[in-house]
Amino acid sequence: AAEQRSGGGGGKAAAGREQSGASGGVGPTAGGAAWLTLCSDVVYEPAAYRPLLLTLMRLAALGVASRTVMAHRSRHPDEHLFWTAAARRFRLRLLRGAPFVPLGSPAGTAALLPPGCGSGTAAAEHGRGAEVRLVELEPIPGAPPLGEELWGLTET
Repeated sequence: AAEQRSGGGGGKAAAGREQSGASGGVGPTAGGAAWLTLCSDVVYEPAAYRPLLLTLMRLAALGVASRTVMAHRSRHPDEHLFWTAAARRFRLRLLRGAPFVPLGSPAGTAALLPPGCGSGTAAAEHGRGAEVRLVELEPIPGAPPLGEELWGLTET
C-alpha cells in the first residue's frame, strides 16, 4: 500500500488492493482485484481541494482506485466547494454518521444520508459538530474533467 500526506498538514491517504476473505467479503471481482483508497482528514484546507480531487480522479481513471472511503469531519466553511465538485465525478454514499450537508452549502441543498434514512434536508446537520463521517466515493464513468472548478482557492 502506498501512503501520502496531503500538502495541507495532518491528512493522510493510502491506496491498496482490497483483500477478499473466504466468506466472500469485500475484494477482487471476476475481472481482477479491486482497489481501495482510504483517506482521513483531507478536506479541510481549500488550497488542497483541487489537488485532492485531481488525484482521486486520476487514480480512478488509471483503475487504481475503484473505491475511495474517506473519514471526514466538517471544519471549513468552504468545504461545500469540494463536495459539490466531487459529486459531479463520484457517486457519494454516507457509510456512517449523521445526515450531512457540507458547511457553506446553499439553502435547500440535499443532504447526504446514510443507507435507509429516506431523503430530504430537515434532519441533516449542516456540517456542524465533531462527528466523523465515513463517505464512499465511487467514480462515475464518463464524468467531466475538473476544468476551472476549485481553481484559485487559497489557504486560510
